[in-house]
Amino acid sequence: MRHDGTNEVVSRLRILQIGTHYPFHIYGDEVFGGVENNLKQCVDVLSSQYQLQAIGYNTRNETRRYERDGVPVIACASLGKFSSQWVSLRLIWEIARAKPDIIHLHAPEVLGMLAVLFFHRRTPLVITHHLDIVRQRFLRLFVRPFYRVVLKRAKVVIVYTKKYAEMSEELIAVSDRVAVVPHGTREDELILLPGEQEAALEEKKKLFGSSNVVAFLGRHVGYKGIDYLIEAMVELPEIQLMIGGGGEKTAEWQALSKARGLEARVHFIGNIKTAEARRKFYAMSDLFVLPSLTRSESFGQVLVEAQLSGLPVLTTETGSGNTEIVQDGKTGYVVPPADAFALAKSIKMAFSDDAKRNEMRDNALANAKARYTDRQCGVALLEVFGKVAASTG
Repeated sequence: MRHDGTNEVVSRLRILQIGTHYPFHIYGDEVFGGVENNLKQCVDVLSSQYQLQAIGYNTRNETRRYERDGVPVIACASLGKFSSQWVSLRLIWEIARAKPDIIHLHAPEVLGMLAVLFFHRRTPLVITHHLDIVRQRFLRLFVRPFYRVVLKRAKVVIVYTKKYAEMSEELIAVSDRVAVVPHGTREDELILLPGEQEAALEEKKKLFGSSNVVAFLGRHVGYKGIDYLIEAMVELPEIQLMIGGGGEKTAEWQALSKARGLEARVHFIGNIKTAEARRKFYAMSDLFVLPSLTRSESFGQVLVEAQLSGLPVLTTETGSGNTEIVQDGKTGYVVPPADAFALAKSIKMAFSDDAKRNEMRDNALANAKARYTDRQCGVALLEVFGKVAASTG
C-alpha cells in the first residue's frame, strides 16, 4: 500500500496526538485555547485518513479514557501546574506504552516531549511548534537543551506563520524542516443565518445606542494586553468596548475599568460558547482589536475570525504571526505593543476614514478566505503527514 497523502487510504497507520488537553474532555472544564483547538482540528482532519489517538492531561487527579468523534482519548491524572506546565507521571507512562507509527507532538509540552525523547527514539516525529517559552525563564533554561534534541529528531516542524519561524530562536537550527500550516478557521460557522444580522444590530442599538463598538475576544491572560486597551478608552469618550472571554485577569481588568471611571463604556460579556453567539458578537462590533504584548500570541486566530466576519482589525507588532495576518495599511492596523496612546490614536483613525477602513476590511476578507480557512489548512496538513507517512515505508 502506498502512503502518498493524496487519494490513497492510509488508515492502517496510527498517529498519536500529544497535547495539553483535548477539548470537550469528560468533565467539560474550560480548557479551550489555541493549542487545544488546534489539536482538535488536527484530529478532525487526519482522522479522515489515519487511525488517531490523543493523550493529554485531565484537570483533576484522575485518569479518564473515553472516545470522542470515534477517536480514543486518554486524559491523564494530573497533580496540577508548575511554571504553567501540567504535571503528570501517568502521561509519561501512557506515552511510553503507546505503539504509534507516527507521533504528533504539540509543543511546548514538556513531559510529553521528555516521554517522546526517552521512549520513542525510532518513531517518526512531527512537531507543531505553537510558541516559544518566553515568560517562564527557569522553565526555558531547563527545557531548551532537551527540546533542541527533540527538534533535530523531527521529520517536520509545523508553524502557523513564516514570520514566527523566522523570529523563533528555537527553530533556527531546523529551518530546513519547517512547514507553514496555519490554524484553519471554520468559515461556515461565521456566516450569519437569516435574521441574525438584524437581531444583532437591534441589540447593539439597545445596549450601545449609536456609539461605535470596539471588541476583543479571547482568554483573559496577561499577554493579551487588555489593560492597555482599557487605558486607551480614557481617550475615546464616544467609543464602547466589548470584552468577550474570561480567565485569571478578568477581575483585575474589571477593577481597572472601574478605577478609570469606565464601567458605563467597558462591557465584560463573559465566555462565548456557541457558534451562534460568536456570530452575534462579531455582528455587534465595528472594529476588532487584539493588543497582544508578546510572542506568546503566536497566531491570533480571532483576527482571522473577525476578518471572515467582515470586520476591520487592529493588532500589535510583537514579532509573531499577528502581522502576517494583518499588514498595516493593507489588511488592518498595526501599532507597537504596550502603548495605550498608540491604540487610542489608531482607533480614532479607523473611525475617521470610512473609505480606508472599508478598503482594508475588504482586503482582509479576501486574504483570510484565500489563506486561513479550515479547507486550505486541512489540505496543507494532510500533505505534510502524507510525506511523513511515505517516508516510513
